[in-house]
Amino acid sequence: MSAADDSRLSTSALAKRLKLPIQQLFVTLRDYGWIERRGKGWALTAKGELHGGEYRDSQRFGRYIVWPD
Repeated sequence: MSAADDSRLSTSALAKRLKLPIQQLFVTLRDYGWIERRGKGWALTAKGELHGGEYRDSQRFGRYIVWPD
């Protein structure tokens, strides 16, 4: 893991840092067109990738989205 990876936050961690309810942040990111619902989960859109969103994979949590700090 590089130093750049260390500065990325999961959407849930970003919500905590911003002192927002997690679901409110997910809805806001959806409304901005940065993420969209796919099945039971969330997926990055091209616009979300343009704004720094990336995927991370975890054995414990599966695939999730991270954002620049």
